[in-house]
Amino acid sequence: MKYSHIICIGDSMTNEREHYEYDGILDKLNDRGYVFKSYPQVLGEFFDCPYETFGKPGMTMTFTMMELIKNIDYILSLPNPLVIYQFGVFFNSTIKVDDSHSISWKELGLHEVKGDAVVIDAMNPEQNKFIQSLSSIDKLSMMTWYEKFEEFRNYWYVDEFITISKLLNRMGSVDIFGMFFSSVKFKIPTEYHILNMWDIGPGSIKNMEPLHGLFPDINDYHKTTKANENLANEIIRQIEINKNKFV
Repeated sequence: MKYSHIICIGDSMTNEREHYEYDGILDKLNDRGYVFKSYPQVLGEFFDCPYETFGKPGMTMTFTMMELIKNIDYILSLPNPLVIYQFGVFFNSTIKVDDSHSISWKELGLHEVKGDAVVIDAMNPEQNKFIQSLSSIDKLSMMTWYEKFEEFRNYWYVDEFITISKLLNRMGSVDIFGMFFSSVKFKIPTEYHILNMWDIGPGSIKNMEPLHGLFPDINDYHKTTKANENLANEIIRQIEINKNKFV
């Protein structure tokens, strides 16, 4: 395989460098002489080509899918790119609060509840206003829905991704794969454009060392360089299998 560019789209598990920079972790790693590499960087080095990441930490699939769609013209302008779309957490989603604010399951779940009072974030007044407007029953109902049912609704992002991938294949020389990055309650499809990084192969996500495992004083469970090297190797391995199996 030879690619002209590596394009990776996802949340903090793809754009980890931005996450580590934002939380001040990257400075700590640099002070310790630890060289952090994301899996897009490792893939770029392996294929000896430029790499780019799109998406941001905390993005739900609604927005990472938008990033993929917004960049279709750019992707098609490249001679022979490898595109990796990282599916996020399937029980997470985004609710529109007003014209400039939204709230995700993670943000709702992280708000501390004391009786009927919610400990709120002063930096997000509109978001807080929405959360304060919810009764205890509302909050419980929302959390129950997310935990039990939301990922079944979000399943349709898988079919949407496969449809977009087939379109890109027809329109240009694009190798595009969607990477499952967390456990799900539904069966992960066996399809050319799907890579199962959760529980298949030597680089499975559930077996990867988190940063906290390497540096116990850093309370963060994103990936180490070694874990990203394992992940990149597993991506390459599964792509080769899919090419031989489906083509």
